[in-house]
Amino acid sequence: MKTRAPAVLLGSVLLAACSGGPSAAGQEHGEALAPCPGSPNCVSTQATDEAHRIEALEYKDLAGAAVEAVRGATMEALVRVVEQTRRTRIVRRTDTYLHAEYRTRLGFVDDVEFLLDDATRRVHFRSASRVGHSDLGVNRKRMEGFRELYRTVR
Repeated sequence: MKTRAPAVLLGSVLLAACSGGPSAAGQEHGEALAPCPGSPNCVSTQATDEAHRIEALEYKDLAGAAVEAVRGATMEALVRVVEQTRRTRIVRRTDTYLHAEYRTRLGFVDDVEFLLDDATRRVHFRSASRVGHSDLGVNRKRMEGFRELYRTVR
């Protein structure tokens, strides 16, 4: 009689990994996003090390507009790009903060946070896997692709 123990064990591990809750992501952190963990499955505009560091986005350019209008247009552009992306869900949104969940084809959830900084007119962001160690560069690729879409959205 064949044993199914390895298949059952693998299935249990995958289900547990897919159902993991958000780590430090998903919470508004005031002036800073949560730092990336030591694992390579996270990128952040606020990271100080090259392995995790990625460039911030610029606010949308509305010449002569008040900062509130520029911030609003920037947030709307972020939301439009998130909504255009498959397997995403907006979890939380304020005037200066956006948290979205990205679900991979295998069911794993990655958290993506955006924090708008009026002083520098930059959008800081963090994209991180909830579970695992390596993401094979998925979070960095996602955010570079996001950057390209964001540039085209008006």
